[in-house]
Amino acid sequence: MNTLISYLYRDADNYKFTESVVLKGEISKDDKATIFEKLDNGLYFLPEQVGLNTAFEQIVSHGYRFPTESDHPWHELCSIEKTNQEPTTEVSLDEFIEAFSKITKRSDWDEVTAEEAMPSRVDFGP
Repeated sequence: MNTLISYLYRDADNYKFTESVVLKGEISKDDKATIFEKLDNGLYFLPEQVGLNTAFEQIVSHGYRFPTESDHPWHELCSIEKTNQEPTTEVSLDEFIEAFSKITKRSDWDEVTAEEAMPSRVDFGP
């Protein structure tokens, strides 16, 4: 049994891009509780700080301008479920939980570094 993590990026204009990843290992109720208590406002996190990809590459690959004034680095955690699917990343569930465990307060989420890591402005179209 493995763990499916589903999350999304929603910009200030309410454009949304979903991401999901399957981590090797079965999540426990305690691990879920650890994750949810570390989310900013009970919902938000910075994927790259816990070993996951952001949705930014997906945004650019769909031909959208990015970043714009409406963009920020925060993603929303949608669900954590057990699954029989094969892992889709080298990041283990233990590494993911350990990264979340290091977050003790909102300021532990490094928003400045996450913003700096966002791709430079990319324009598509005529």
